[in-house]
Amino acid sequence: MTHSKITLNVHHDADGIGAAVLLAKGLGLEHSEVTVHFPEGFGENHGEDYMVDMKPADPDFEGIVYDHHPGHPKKKNRKYKLIWDNVPAGVVVYNKHKDTIPIEDRWKVVVSAMGDVSPESIPLSVFKENPELLFEQVWVTNNNWGEDKPPLQLRKLEQLSSRINAVSRMGELKLAFDILFKATSVDSLLNNKICLQHVKKQNTVVNSIYKKWKDNELPKPVIIKGMFLFAIIDTPMPFQGYCSTSLSNKLGMTTVVLNSSTGNISIRGKFTNIVKEGIAKSGVTAGGHSVASGGSLPDGMDYAAFQNILEGIL
Repeated sequence: MTHSKITLNVHHDADGIGAAVLLAKGLGLEHSEVTVHFPEGFGENHGEDYMVDMKPADPDFEGIVYDHHPGHPKKKNRKYKLIWDNVPAGVVVYNKHKDTIPIEDRWKVVVSAMGDVSPESIPLSVFKENPELLFEQVWVTNNNWGEDKPPLQLRKLEQLSSRINAVSRMGELKLAFDILFKATSVDSLLNNKICLQHVKKQNTVVNSIYKKWKDNELPKPVIIKGMFLFAIIDTPMPFQGYCSTSLSNKLGMTTVVLNSSTGNISIRGKFTNIVKEGIAKSGVTAGGHSVASGGSLPDGMDYAAFQNILEGIL
């Protein structure tokens, strides 16, 4: 019988999964020696050894935390050991363990950095070891919310996190970890058949959301006071982050997306902090960063009530 050497508590995105893989590699562990948990609630823990890319909900957690989220208690008010920096969690892990992470795995920090839209945090040494990340490009299908557009040519570093995120968004979090852990090169991840299948499934979900708006099965996105775009989606899968990022990038506007199926919200754009501060006054809390945050509505609050809150921010 195989016994795990460590247990990891991991956030549900490319940064968290990349950080978990890099930590396991940096600790010299084989795949069979790692048990990975993905808590339902942000920062929940059940006695794991490590937590990556999350702030523990319980300050009495006694493990080791690698994180970049704000708001951790002072050292005297928590039991866990905190390794923190203002960069994606995968970069935090990389900087701590770069001397023990195998050279052939160091490129995986790009998954974390690009997953949190922080290309500037990628160490120069990674590009020197893997110049194809910068200098080689790939053609990708440009599906723009139900409308086919000409293919885009993107640098390889811009595609890695999308592979892992596609798998995790479809609910296959452990599979996403396994794929990245076992990937032997940049191209092996880009061309992974399972990842590409999940990218197609992801596009199908996005198109179904677009169709519901077009057919008036869901309220169409609205612009609130020329400042924020507010949209509602309805899927049991965690697509609010993908949708808010895509819409924000497309329109150049701060975007708030509510997933009515789960009650979760995602905020993307330069006015994210304004939205967070405004909705907090009505009991809606969101955590994260100044341009990317997530949260959930209180029980009993519906789409219309939340829209009223957004309209009252300014």
